[in-house]
Amino acid sequence: MIRAIIADDEPVAMRHLKKILAGLRSNIVIVGEVTDPSQVLPLIEEKHPDLIFLDIDFNRQDINGLMLADRISDSFPATMIIYISAHNKFKSEAWERKAVVLAYIDKPFNKEKVERALTKMARYVSYDRIEIKDKNNIYHYLSPSEIIMFEREKNTKNTIVHCDNKKINISESLISIERMLKGRGSLLRISRSYIINIAKIDRVSLFSKNSYVVKFKNSACEAYIGKETAQELELISK
Repeated sequence: MIRAIIADDEPVAMRHLKKILAGLRSNIVIVGEVTDPSQVLPLIEEKHPDLIFLDIDFNRQDINGLMLADRISDSFPATMIIYISAHNKFKSEAWERKAVVLAYIDKPFNKEKVERALTKMARYVSYDRIEIKDKNNIYHYLSPSEIIMFEREKNTKNTIVHCDNKKINISESLISIERMLKGRGSLLRISRSYIINIAKIDRVSLFSKNSYVVKFKNSACEAYIGKETAQELELISK
């Protein structure tokens, strides 16, 4: 299931959207609703949604959905956005944001409009996202760019997915994860314990005579790699 938040200052519109989603039997579960635009980012921080149905006009001079999209992109860059708005004047600017904007649903909602938006989202997810099921049977749709590394904990059946803004505990082994990631060039297996995103490496430093520690940009995560593997991957000079 794709976890979603609805941000709209009209409770009636939110109820109508939820009714349509239920009628379509979509794979979307609404995990939060907010009418106050100042509470959108805190709710994202709390709920970690994959998708936001985001209104544009909150009847406020100081903030609107376009501004929120920029802030979401800065703090939660992998979060997908579907705009919902009664104002066509925002359309051209909406598509120019750097956020992951998938669709623009005009109000008033109807089944056809929502279904078209969900079809666009499904295509994007199947192409760009990695589906991960955590130990609570909740699915997460991760962009490869937000994954720092997969870490298999020693002597356990637990793998930690370290992401930019969250950690996810899963049961899959690194072998099965490696098969799933086939073709994702920046995510590489470096040892029995780690698959790392080489695009996020900050530096590689000597740890012992035959091993190195990998540190990542804007993260406290560390991974350990043997000297020969580090040389093969050209992370250090031979």
